[in-house]
Amino acid sequence: MLTLFIDSNIWLALYHFTEDDLKSFSKLEKYLGREVRLIVTDQVYYEVQRNREPKIADAFKGFSMPDIKYPVFCRSYSEFESFSASYGGLKKDYEAWRNKIDSDIRAKCTPADETIRSLFEKAERIHLNEGIVQRGMIRSERGNPPGKKGSCGDAINWECLLEHVDKGNDLYIISADRDFASPLYKNRISQCLAEEWEHAKASKVYLYPGLVSFLRNHLDTINLETEREKDDLVNALAECRNFATTHALIAKLKTYDGWSERQIADLCAAARNTQVKWIFEDEDIVTFYQEVLSGVEEGDDDDNIGFVRELIHQAESDKR
Repeated sequence: MLTLFIDSNIWLALYHFTEDDLKSFSKLEKYLGREVRLIVTDQVYYEVQRNREPKIADAFKGFSMPDIKYPVFCRSYSEFESFSASYGGLKKDYEAWRNKIDSDIRAKCTPADETIRSLFEKAERIHLNEGIVQRGMIRSERGNPPGKKGSCGDAINWECLLEHVDKGNDLYIISADRDFASPLYKNRISQCLAEEWEHAKASKVYLYPGLVSFLRNHLDTINLETEREKDDLVNALAECRNFATTHALIAKLKTYDGWSERQIADLCAAARNTQVKWIFEDEDIVTFYQEVLSGVEEGDDDDNIGFVRELIHQAESDKR
């Protein structure tokens, strides 16, 4: 499992301007708890909360449609009537859109708010204690990275990570500012921090400027591990020897999607296992297989897919 820490500036950029988009964060969410362990410190949580409105206010400076003052001589041109009418209609559309956005901002339900809230709920929250705060402040006073002079927020985050990440686990930091970066190589972690982490944790620490670059480098590895886990669960379902295990495996399988043709065929073959077939009408099992086959067009089904379609049909008939 990859241990990931996302700095406040990355979260806040979702209210501002960023190369990362909400789709990237939605993609990340699928892997949380399995392939990715996301850490959110109290320091980051409260920085995001208190800086949300200032970021939105700054972003909105260029998001406006002022009233146009037309010089008198412009009104003599043939384009004036159609242009002023079109602009007036566009201005009304803008105002309606802006009012909707303002309402969502006040309710904290913009797409950015919902994405951040969902990820924070699934993340591992690290609460501050007096020891972490003291060590962070001392680190900052000594001028040790990370952080800027006079600011100890990143130093506190670093002390949180040192205390809570297990030895032997590599750490991946996503941050858009220079507080964690090498003065020589902007997209590499500070050598001082790298050596401290390696000494304390016997592992490596890596820095990425954005979520997109992190996913670009690790998505193939994450997906490969996901596919292996799915295959292992399918094989376990085919070989399970009691009903309790069947239900437990189905619950795990339901957390995945994006089944390949081979995996669908293997899942359907697993349904021939008596520990699956005999309780196929149980709600969790039949709904899982209905979802798996929902994207498979009927036609030249192989024997196993046809077999499962018959089980589904039987279960639906029995309900009626």
